[in-house]
Amino acid sequence: MQDLHASIDLETLGTNVDNQILSIGVCLFDLNSYTVQQTFYYKVEVPLYKSISTTKGTIQFWINQAINNPDSLKGLFTTDEEKTISMESALTELADVITSNNVRNVWANSPKFDLAMLEHQYKIYDIRVPWQFSDDRCMRTLRFLAHELFYTPVNVDFEGTYHNAMDDAIWQSHYIMNVIKKLREK
Repeated sequence: MQDLHASIDLETLGTNVDNQILSIGVCLFDLNSYTVQQTFYYKVEVPLYKSISTTKGTIQFWINQAINNPDSLKGLFTTDEEKTISMESALTELADVITSNNVRNVWANSPKFDLAMLEHQYKIYDIRVPWQFSDDRCMRTLRFLAHELFYTPVNVDFEGTYHNAMDDAIWQSHYIMNVIKKLREK
């Protein structure tokens, strides 16, 4: 029997709950078999003729990424409507993924950021949040506890591009599976 969880990561134009979301990466993983089951990636359209909410520090972050990590921007900022999805459609599809797969918990680095932003958008679009308030899990807490319990950082190789929502969500799922497996073996 599967024990499905979801790792969610966002790339955004700010750190406030009402800031523009650029992309959503979702990785479904099974904590019984310690395997990735499915991945989903949504590039959210940025309205061209409507004001959007950002934070100055995040804009500076993306400018630095353009210089130091240009791969993280590939396709992220696009006006090609065929490659983007509306926020409402992304939220609806994400809700369907979570509910149709009976996802037990949703993980983020941290729920205060990623999940709070999504929950804010769900409220704006009057769509039911597809997880219960008690189903969110925090990567930062897990990383802290893993270090405290194992007296050393748990290292999981990162594959892909840093600050790509999909690659980050996949790495998070591998980290979670690695730590949970070690905890169960203890």
